[in-house]
Amino acid sequence: MRPECTIEEARALARDLYGIKGDIKQLASYSDQNFLVGREYVLKVANSSEPEPVLRFQQAALQHVYDVDPSLNTPQVISMSDGRTLALWDKKHLVWMVNYIPGQFMSDVKDPSQELLFSLGAYLGRLDHALHPFSHEAMRRDLQWDLQNASRLESFLTYIEDTDQKELVSQFLQRFNTRVAPRFMDLRASVIHNDANDNNILVSKTADQIKGIIDFGDMVYSYTICELAIAVAYMILDKEDILDTAGSIVKGYHSTYSLQPVELDVLYDLICIRLCTSVCMSARERRKAPDNEYLAISEKPAWRALHQLAEIDPSEARQAFAEATQ
Repeated sequence: MRPECTIEEARALARDLYGIKGDIKQLASYSDQNFLVGREYVLKVANSSEPEPVLRFQQAALQHVYDVDPSLNTPQVISMSDGRTLALWDKKHLVWMVNYIPGQFMSDVKDPSQELLFSLGAYLGRLDHALHPFSHEAMRRDLQWDLQNASRLESFLTYIEDTDQKELVSQFLQRFNTRVAPRFMDLRASVIHNDANDNNILVSKTADQIKGIIDFGDMVYSYTICELAIAVAYMILDKEDILDTAGSIVKGYHSTYSLQPVELDVLYDLICIRLCTSVCMSARERRKAPDNEYLAISEKPAWRALHQLAEIDPSEARQAFAEATQ
């Protein structure tokens, strides 16, 4: 259940649990609630379905990243006045707090430069390098957004009404099942952020460098290369030359965390599968809320990118990615 914490209740939580006073502003969030407290903190009220071990997992990962590479500028957990980092509100919602990281989102950058795209890849490479040795008892989560579970999308095809679109996703799923899934044992695995979209990435004022990343709520132990595939999938939306865009990100990633040949070999398919996951999940939600026009609109860039990818010879994509690492 999504929390329904009011501004006044959030203000009281910040004051009573943390001894922090200040203006309160609710931030956009999907399944939980986030409140900006003053200009320094974000109060987080979790969905009641979020298990405590998963939140502990997020907190431990954030601390680990800070200990390994504080320059990554990831959110840091704020302790309560009594030293705790989690508290229960309304008998069912866990509450915690992180510091607020100021900056503009990458989604606000109309036409990201090659320099910024390279910086994004380099940043994610550093993040994955920092997370690689990290482990936690709650890291193996069962998420549909985890690309290693993509085979399950077969059951989502029924939600796609357009026959051509359904066939397109089906073809990508077949490639995934025959070319990628059998090679999972050859891929590096680690905890990854798992949602490097342009609304989670902060950039510098000059829009040429990545400043930080937020929202570790989808973090999971998966195949490391999925981190890069997810970022590329988001960044190629509404782009004309998607291989150039992807190549800059791949080049940046490889500069800080060397990619292995097998990872480059499956990257194209994983990019496609992330977009397939997106359209399938949207189609399911649209079936539940047929009058929600936003869901249909938000799907369009992903469908366009899937059609663009379908026109690219996978071997051409693999060659472009390999050249980006040389």
